[in-house]
Amino acid sequence: MFPIINIKSTKEEILTIFPEGPSEKKTDDRKGLEQWVFTNQYGRYLVAFIDDAAHSIIFQIESATEEARKEKYYFMLGKFQEGFKWKFLADNGSGYLFEREDKQLFASWSYLMDIWSFHTPEYRASASKKP
Repeated sequence: MFPIINIKSTKEEILTIFPEGPSEKKTDDRKGLEQWVFTNQYGRYLVAFIDDAAHSIIFQIESATEEARKEKYYFMLGKFQEGFKWKFLADNGSGYLFEREDKQLFASWSYLMDIWSFHTPEYRASASKKP
């Protein structure tokens, strides 16, 4: 299975998973965000930090088979559940949107591209700030 980065992991914790460091770094000071991109044999991971904690993680990891895709779907929802249930919000025509019942995490899954993203309310507020 591919490595998992947890929400609110610190940069130091993530660098233990990816000791070679990020392949890209971007900063948006107006929004208070820093984004690191990691690449490995499984795919790409886009991590947005607020201060030193990961508040948004996008997993661009392809599944080899339909069975692996289904297995990853349930694995990802379970991994980020943290004792709370997921509420299905919508099918937007390209994927599913979810909110965790504690309202501390949102998820989206693109069934067209098999991409997962998880983000906190703090990330949503910061990312939606006007420049």
